[in-house]
Amino acid sequence: MENKVRSSNFELLRILALLMIILDHIVIHCMNGQLVGSQTILNQPMFFNRMQLLNIAMTFGYIGNNIFILISGYFLISKTDKSNLLKTASKLLSQQGFAATILVLLTASIQIIKRNSISWLLNIDIFNNMAWFVGFYFMIIVIAYLFLNRFLAKLDMNEYLIFLAVLFVFVEMGWTGEMIESIATGLRVLLNGVFLFALGGFIHRFEPFRNIKVYIFFIVLLLSYGLIYISNYNTTNVNIANYIATGSQGVFQQSIATYANYHIGIELISISLFAIFMRLHIGSSKIVNFFGAATFMVYLTHDNTFFYAIWSRLNWIQILVNSPVKFVIAHIGMAILTFIFGVIIYSLYLGLSKIIKENARRIFFQQ
Repeated sequence: MENKVRSSNFELLRILALLMIILDHIVIHCMNGQLVGSQTILNQPMFFNRMQLLNIAMTFGYIGNNIFILISGYFLISKTDKSNLLKTASKLLSQQGFAATILVLLTASIQIIKRNSISWLLNIDIFNNMAWFVGFYFMIIVIAYLFLNRFLAKLDMNEYLIFLAVLFVFVEMGWTGEMIESIATGLRVLLNGVFLFALGGFIHRFEPFRNIKVYIFFIVLLLSYGLIYISNYNTTNVNIANYIATGSQGVFQQSIATYANYHIGIELISISLFAIFMRLHIGSSKIVNFFGAATFMVYLTHDNTFFYAIWSRLNWIQILVNSPVKFVIAHIGMAILTFIFGVIIYSLYLGLSKIIKENARRIFFQQ
C-alpha cells in the first residue's frame, strides 16, 4: 500500500495480517453473539480448552493492525515530501468511495432479487463509517510526513532508542495510559501507532534484529500466547467462582477475552511476526504482491452488516462443540472467501481507474 517496489515477504505478511483481522471480526460480530444465546456443553461452569480458539482469535485483529503500522514505518520512515500526503489521501478516499458504492449497489441488488432480509442493507453513510483503521492510519502518516520523520532522522541510535522507550512506557503504563486517554479518546491507541511506526523505521535503519536467531522470535510467540492462555484460564476460574458464590443462578455464560492494540502480549507477538517475516527469502512474486496490494480494499469491504449476515449463516458455536478441527477449517475458509471477495472488488477498482485515466481528458474537460 505504501511502497512502489514491493518485497514479497512483506506482502505475504500483509496478507496474513488482513486474514487475521477477518478471523477476529468473525469472532467479534458473529461467534460472540452466538455464544451468548447458545445452550451447549460450553454453558457449564468449566474451563474448556476449545474455548481458547476464540480467545486466541480475538488477538488477531490487534496484531494485524500493529503489523500494518510496523510495515508502513519500515518503508516510509525516510519519506519527507509532503506532496505524498495528497497522493495517499486520494488513494484512500478513492478506494473507500468505490468500496462503499459497490456495497450499497450489491446489497440493494440482492434485496431486489431475493427479498429475504433488510437487516444487512447498506447506505452511502457507510463511506463515513468504514474501518476505523483508515483514519487511524492516515493520522499516523500525516504525523510522519509533517514532522516525525524529520525528527527521527536527526537521532543517532541511542537517542532513537530513548525516544522509543519513553513513548513505549507512556503508552504501556496504566496511569500514564489513562492520563493520555483522558486528554482525547483514542489518543493512547494513536500514540501506540506512532511508536510502532517509529519502531518499524528503527528496525529498517539500524537492523537491531540482524544477529538475533530466528527461533528466539518463535519462543517469544509461544511464551506470549502461553501467558495469554494462562490469563484466560485464571479469568474463567474467577468467573466460575463468582457464579457459584451467587448461588449458580441462571445459565453460566462463557466469556471471550478482549484486548487492546497496546496490550503487552499483542505488542510482542506483532513485533515477533514482523521479525520472522523479515527473514523470509521468497523472491518476488507478482501474485503475492497483487494480493498484498489488495489488502486495503479487503479491509474496507469486509467489516459491515452484509458480511456479518453471511458469516452468521453458520452455527459456529455448535461446530466448535462438535469438532474443533472442523471449526478451525471453517473459520479459516470463511476468512479466505471474504478475502477473495475484496480482491475481486480491488480488481474492478483497478480496471475502472485505468479506464478513467486513459479517458480523463475526454470525459472531464472540454475539447
